[in-house]
Amino acid sequence: MVNQLITDPVALFTAVTGVATIVLAASTIFLWLMTRRAALAAKASADTLIATERAYVFVEVMFSGFVSDDGRGDEIHADVKFWNYGKTPAVVTMIRGYIILQPSPPMGLVDHPGADRELPPGLGIATNCAFPINVARKLTDDERSQIQGLNTTVYCVGLIQYSDVMGISRQTGYCWQYVPHRNSFAISQSASLNFRT
Repeated sequence: MVNQLITDPVALFTAVTGVATIVLAASTIFLWLMTRRAALAAKASADTLIATERAYVFVEVMFSGFVSDDGRGDEIHADVKFWNYGKTPAVVTMIRGYIILQPSPPMGLVDHPGADRELPPGLGIATNCAFPINVARKLTDDERSQIQGLNTTVYCVGLIQYSDVMGISRQTGYCWQYVPHRNSFAISQSASLNFRT
């Protein structure tokens, strides 16, 4: 066999071509494996970039008082601030917020026509800045006495929907409850409406 390779040029060429094909196949497989590893590393790097460079919006609810235009104090007001503690701006697409009175934390937001209406483009929250809204509810005399008698609880609930610079839609939901003896709102510990995506 070795003698034939030395004397027959076609056999020699066939053997060299076979060895070259095996080397080429092995290097192609190796290249494919290294390319796959590099692609997975690039994806992990991109995922880390998205997680670290995105907007993170948190909510703060402050009690503004029992006030009204006519001085009777038949409205409860809360100032809701949406803080962006991320590294990039948050482009706001929807904001919902309202005050509700009930004995236990709400399980979901009230659905009504227009509740899911998106805002026109252009509203953003810069890094380490807040966007404030005022939320109010008119109270009957009975509701006011139920609040003072601790027979019902005042909740300020809602959500903000926003996009980060990567174009990914995110949400932060909130449910804070009024604490009468402190005259302030505190985050409701048992509410499913407190979330962040």
